[in-house]
Amino acid sequence: MKKLALALALTFLSTCAGLFAQQASLEVLSKDAAALASLPRLTMPANYSSQALPAVKDNTDLIFFPGIYSQEVCNCNQAASVWLMYTYEVNYLRGLESANPDNQYSPMAVFNLMNYDYSSSCPGVSYFDTWSIIKANGIPGSTDFPVNSQNSYVWMSGYDKYYRGMKNRVDQVYAIDVGSPEGLITLKHWIHDHLAYSDIGGVANFQIGSGDMQTPRIPVGQGLEAEGEYIVTAYGPNVGHAMSFVGWNDNVKYDVNGDGWFTNNVDINSDGKVDMRDWEVGAMLVVNSWGSYYNNGKLWVQYRLLAEDLNHGGIWNNAVMVVKPKRTYQPQMTVKTKIRYNQRNRIKIQVGVAASPDAREPEFTMDFPCFAFQGDTLPMQGFYGLGADLIELGLDITPLLDRFPESGQAKIFLDVIQKSPNETGAGRIESFSVM
Repeated sequence: MKKLALALALTFLSTCAGLFAQQASLEVLSKDAAALASLPRLTMPANYSSQALPAVKDNTDLIFFPGIYSQEVCNCNQAASVWLMYTYEVNYLRGLESANPDNQYSPMAVFNLMNYDYSSSCPGVSYFDTWSIIKANGIPGSTDFPVNSQNSYVWMSGYDKYYRGMKNRVDQVYAIDVGSPEGLITLKHWIHDHLAYSDIGGVANFQIGSGDMQTPRIPVGQGLEAEGEYIVTAYGPNVGHAMSFVGWNDNVKYDVNGDGWFTNNVDINSDGKVDMRDWEVGAMLVVNSWGSYYNNGKLWVQYRLLAEDLNHGGIWNNAVMVVKPKRTYQPQMTVKTKIRYNQRNRIKIQVGVAASPDAREPEFTMDFPCFAFQGDTLPMQGFYGLGADLIELGLDITPLLDRFPESGQAKIFLDVIQKSPNETGAGRIESFSVM
């Protein structure tokens, strides 16, 4: 009944293009630690731990694995979250091959929206930003945002492209605490069968410090598993790089303390107890984003590093992130707008609704993490040239339907909020319609 009323209401919909206005201060974004703490934890269902696991697992052999990415800019978090994990997981749900370029997603489609440094200092963009953007407005496929481009600043223009991207969404992002044997088993079950008795398992992202990373080769000539391949025995303390777990091997081993033995029951770190941090046997299979470097883009990571803290070579917060995309999604109400502006990091876009067609301001507003004072001091499309300050956007405003009155009539506001203290920013709303 409500859907029918809304369909009729769109015919009489009043729209109002808001004027550029001043905003006093920037919104303070949550830090990664706060974002991680807010995520729901994925744990094993009751009695699931009794399910048998293989000694060796490698999901890079599956058709959902998109291949090794070779980053040319500081987009490692998006290489892990978008190129590898989102592509893998959404294609698993849709039964599509990730080797097909039509089924791939570019890290730059998200990275560019948040990249704020038009220089060489390489600040990077967190994968928590990845998920907030895809949740809010989706992500375009490679047909609309080519995966073979690593231009760091271009923003996509064209309502139809945004509309197609709106259909690629995230249902939920979870964290798995992996700093204990139980957490490791939970991660393995996710990689093995998505913790759902599936024939296909998943992948997981995690963050580390790549500076001072120790990656010796597994000795050759000793009959060791994966001999000659690189293995991480310690990460660095300064976190800023992302990788992905795609499998494991219980038989990969490395003699950390140099005593000539491979043990999981000896106190190798001399802390007076034996726990997971002392394990020399067993390693996760990791995919990196540095092209074929290391073992053709892969390397091993000792199980013990999942439990270690940063000062002793461990992964960040002893946790990994996994995602469950939406298999299908159809936006119910969208905005199509053309906005002209010369310095895109000085504006923020909001869409609001008021129950009365005569309202002068919205009663409720939606923010969009993809267009909120970011993108450096560049024209809207991210380059200098004729027409680069004009962009056509599509915004999914389906959640506003819940704010409509029973009459089905409402007024929609498009507000472009300006923050230009030196009055160097200039622009206007060229067009605005609700679809």
